[in-house]
Amino acid sequence: MSLASRGLSEKVLAGRQPIYIRTLEAGRAAGSLLTAAEEATGLIPHSWYGVPLGWGPRPDGLVSFQSFHTDAFSESRRRVMDALGALISTCMSARQAS
Repeated sequence: MSLASRGLSEKVLAGRQPIYIRTLEAGRAAGSLLTAAEEATGLIPHSWYGVPLGWGPRPDGLVSFQSFHTDAFSESRRRVMDALGALISTCMSARQAS
């Protein structure tokens, strides 16, 4: 499967970097995949920010933030989201070590 045919979560995990989608159109262009609930209800997030979790070469997962508003996450909010991802990653590592 090429990276172009993957959803946003897979792109975050493969790239090990956060991805910010500011608009619904940008999400579609980036390969956003809709869930069955989103398709059924038409409630589709316009902004999406995904942060990989974990340390090392392979992320353990990701945390994503979504909004029905266009360009909903300012740079300062994204820094907070990045810090939250780092905190979750640290907690996960500590839990695995114990």
